[in-house]
Order: sequence, then C-alpha cells, then structure tokens
Amino acid sequence: MHTIQKIMLSRLVDNTSLKYSQLTQGFDSSDNVLFHLKSLIDNGLIDRNDKVYNLTKSGLFISGEFDLQSLREINYKTTSLVFVIRKDNKYLLRGRPFENQAFWKLPGGKSQYGKKVESEKVRLLEREIGQVNNDYKFGFDSIHLKIQTTTTGEFLFDDTLIVYKVDLEKDYKTNIRDGNKWFTKEEIIELHGKWPEIDFCILRNNWSIYKEYKFVSDYHLEVLK
Repeated sequence: MHTIQKIMLSRLVDNTSLKYSQLTQGFDSSDNVLFHLKSLIDNGLIDRNDKVYNLTKSGLFISGEFDLQSLREINYKTTSLVFVIRKDNKYLLRGRPFENQAFWKLPGGKSQYGKKVESEKVRLLEREIGQVNNDYKFGFDSIHLKIQTTTTGEFLFDDTLIVYKVDLEKDYKTNIRDGNKWFTKEEIIELHGKWPEIDFCILRNNWSIYKEYKFVSDYHLEVLK
C-alpha cells in the first residue's frame, strides 16, 4: 500500500471522521491525493458521507497490518494452541522431515482469526488424535513467547504458544495424524531435533508457567515434504 494511503488510514483510526481538508492536510497536487483517496474508496477501506470520510471495517482491519506511527508493515506474533498429549505413559509428538533428519514439536497449531479458544482447542486436538469427546477436559500448562532464528540470524517464527495438558485413558481410541508418533519419556530424552517446549513441558526441565526464549534452528518450511 502507498505511504499516502497509509497516512490517510492512520488519521482515520485516530479520529471518528474527517473532512477532506483534514484527511489531506500537508499534501499538495504533486502527491496525487485524489487518486489515492479514490483508491481507498474503491477498495472499500473508507467511505464518504455528507462530505465526511469514515474508516470502514475493512479499512480498520488493513490498518492493523502496519505500524500507525512509522507506517512500516509489520508481522505480528501469531498464537498457537499446542498440547502435551499423554496416553499409557507415552507422549504424542509431531514430526516434520528436514533433509536427513526430523524436527519434533508438540502437536497443535494456529488458532483461526475470530474464533473462540474453546472451540479452537477441540478443532486442533481432533486434527491430531481424531474424534474428541464433548465432555473432554483440557488442563492449562503454560504460556511461551518463542522466537526462532536461523544460524545466520534470520527470523523464522515469532510465536505465542498456549500449552494444554491432555491425558487420555488407556482404552481411548485415537486416529493420529500422519507424522505424529508416540514416545515414552525415556525415548524423548534421547530424541534428536526436539524443540525447546518438549524439554520444558514433557521432561519438565526448567519448566515455568511463563517462558520467553529464543532458539536457533535452520528449519525451513519450503524444504518440508
């Protein structure tokens, strides 16, 4: 999006409505203001009512994709719901292939925008183990703020993880997702390529209810099968 259009949107975020002179203050004819204003209206990001311009729902949504002061487009943290799933003294991990090895993490995934966490927990757990009983109970474990970089210092992920404990009865029927695998705690201790939250939440090494950390890994999505 053009800088001038970002400025107009940011001005409308700070004010309920603006007149043309207020919305275009500081610009001149060389800035092609009418073109940018028309573009914002045509794209449904602002509308005009009685010579006053207002921010639309779509415009408010788009304004969240850049910093309102610097106008720099920013990738914000994403929130994932992940699970420590235990059954018959084994834990379910999600494996992802990478070159000649595998990376292991807690099963789960990103919650969908506009959805309640309670319903998303059920959806994501069903994706990992199959049908979930309606009366199933989730136990809260911890919250993680996790930054992952490559060995060259490039950022890969910046996530918030909400971790839940899920204990399944021995006879609970599961239909686990492809790539998932059950491990004993002893096997997990010897496992290579496991992400830090496995050590924290399953092995309980240096566990706390709130964790903020950075770790280095050359795990790249584009090379996964």
